[in-house]
Amino acid sequence: MLYIRGLNKDEKNELFTTVDVLHKMYEVSKAFEYQRLDPPTKRCWVSVQLSNINQCRRYERNAHIEELTLDSKAMAWALQSDCKNSLLDICLGDELSWPAMRVLGIGFWLTDVGQLRARVYLFTRVQYLSQKDPQNCVLLYLDLQRKNVLTSLFKLSIYIEKDNVLYVFLNRDFQEEKNQDAALKNAYVLMGKHRHDLAAPFFLLGGD
Repeated sequence: MLYIRGLNKDEKNELFTTVDVLHKMYEVSKAFEYQRLDPPTKRCWVSVQLSNINQCRRYERNAHIEELTLDSKAMAWALQSDCKNSLLDICLGDELSWPAMRVLGIGFWLTDVGQLRARVYLFTRVQYLSQKDPQNCVLLYLDLQRKNVLTSLFKLSIYIEKDNVLYVFLNRDFQEEKNQDAALKNAYVLMGKHRHDLAAPFFLLGGD
């Protein structure tokens, strides 16, 4: 371990992390994608890199983006960015998941609803394809108002009893009050069973 007089272990780690980030900035500064970024975007990117390298040093392995910790300053820089899509691309890479996007705080700074919906739809597809279980993405598809897509996914797995029940239920017309009432009734039953992840979609179907 390198000895630096006057610095404790945490301060040395912070210094080494800063040096690593500066080195990485030098490496990517010549890249065309980086050159196109505006100053707020670069500042947010630096915050992501600092958190990433800190996690790598702490656990002695590559960190997943879901494990990072970003402060409000980084999100404030992202909010001022004019390159929000580029920022997401360089920060997320191939990690298209809600936990990853939540860590970046996109709900606070991705203000373009069209871009947000496109991103959510993309990782919803990835989430379904990872396990081929439509129950993992019911809330997301309904929130995107893609009930027809969701129904089709359940149709592919109707040989599974629980999926067949949901497939039949989703085929109802939820413009009708009786079907909305049925959805809300199911939602409250699921809430009582602490199945909040599945209760939320039924609240949406019930118009609540």
